[in-house]
Amino acid sequence: MTRRTLLEPRGSGGAIPSLPSRASSASHVDGERLNTVFYKILCNRASSSLDVATLQESPGQSIETGDMERVSKRQQRSTEMRSKILAAARALILEFGSTEFAMAELADAAGVALVTPYNHFDSKAGVLAALLDLEHAQANAREYLDDAGSDDGLAMLEAFGRSRCEIYAAESGLFRPVFAGLFTLDPHSQLGPVGRQLAVNMWRRGFDVAADHGDLRADLDLELVAAKMHDLFVAALRSWSLGHHDDDLLRADTDFAIGLVVVSVVAEPRRSEWIDRMADAQARVVVASRRALVDQRVSEDSSARL
Repeated sequence: MTRRTLLEPRGSGGAIPSLPSRASSASHVDGERLNTVFYKILCNRASSSLDVATLQESPGQSIETGDMERVSKRQQRSTEMRSKILAAARALILEFGSTEFAMAELADAAGVALVTPYNHFDSKAGVLAALLDLEHAQANAREYLDDAGSDDGLAMLEAFGRSRCEIYAAESGLFRPVFAGLFTLDPHSQLGPVGRQLAVNMWRRGFDVAADHGDLRADLDLELVAAKMHDLFVAALRSWSLGHHDDDLLRADTDFAIGLVVVSVVAEPRRSEWIDRMADAQARVVVASRRALVDQRVSEDSSARL
């Protein structure tokens, strides 16, 4: 099977042109028959995120039972189709150990038309980003954060970082290629605006709790601090996805990044504690790095003998 690393050219960045608007055809339909909800369904035929509750609460709109049923069925079909495509992408990645498949191959593996993956994900990068399942990541992270205790925001930061590392390491055969593919498609990727903001929000939660309990210095821009934390974590993920870091080094590097950021913003009463934590994480980084280097040399020697 022929595979390509980057998106095959299809418009800008591999995404197909957007579907034509149905607004022009709507003008030929009786306005009483075409209510606002149904019109939005037509204009958003590829969207799986139509918020029925929001439409229902909007003033001046009439929602008929039949319209609601059509919205529900459309959402269900869209969800099922997205799941089918993602399952096919997951299978291809696990089979070949990379994301070097064309969108045509993905469509064939999913048993759908060539245009369907583009309709639901816009591009190959969109498919890979969806495989990260950030909504599930948020739910999983909340469990770690809750286990850490709601009164220690700094412990919550560590819990969130470790939850991400454990999830990715547990399925490294999937997530290494997914991250590597995302960073190849976009070398400066921070996991996209949606994924980035979800992650920043989770980091921000820990910093907010820490600030409320007086553990941080005053007058900090916590959104900026959380964004910097995210960027350092993404840098660690980048090295891990490219094979420069093993799982232990990813964990140690993440703890060190958290310590580095916290030491720069923590209030004096806990500063010495976090300097010690950062030093401990740094020592683990050194040990893990040396071990990874030894393993790499052993692997190279074995390959040379063969």
